[in-house]
Amino acid sequence: MQHLKPDYFSQVFNSLILWVLRPKTASGSVTLAPARPPPVLSSRAMNAALNHKYRQTDYIVDDDPPLRLKIDEQNDGARILLASFNVEAAAFLTAWNPGSEPLPVEDNYDRQSDLLADIEALRLNYFVGRGEDPVSGWTEDSYLVLGIQPEQALELAKKYGQNAYVWVPNSGVPALVWTTDTPDTDR
Repeated sequence: MQHLKPDYFSQVFNSLILWVLRPKTASGSVTLAPARPPPVLSSRAMNAALNHKYRQTDYIVDDDPPLRLKIDEQNDGARILLASFNVEAAAFLTAWNPGSEPLPVEDNYDRQSDLLADIEALRLNYFVGRGEDPVSGWTEDSYLVLGIQPEQALELAKKYGQNAYVWVPNSGVPALVWTTDTPDTDR
């Protein structure tokens, strides 16, 4: 037999009491209570959710053939790409949806265009790419910027309000780099 936590029974009991005592009109019909606001997640829960989301994302470089990067997973294609351009590292950057808050697509395209101008001002090579959630199909346009320095990548990610970006060293193992304090998560 499965043992249930004691507060499970109190939750069921409280729900039953609320149902019995629910507001009624003079005719005896039940009035509908206003919808409850969604639960407010703690900072730790939001960080854990974002961390999980970023780690499940596929970071795709539009090359021939396309290069699919995953956080903390060795990718020989990335190693070969970096070596072929004679660079030590690259950063996968986007300007879309700052702070993980969705913006209208037109705003995202304008922001991405501004990011491209900043990359070109640094005179760095880049590939067009995208972040893609394999579960929901969500995508965000991105650039894999070759030969960028860690300080430059962080500066651009912060400029465009990003929570994190992907750092790709010459080992070919992409890493998630947070632009603020590292989330308090266990991964």
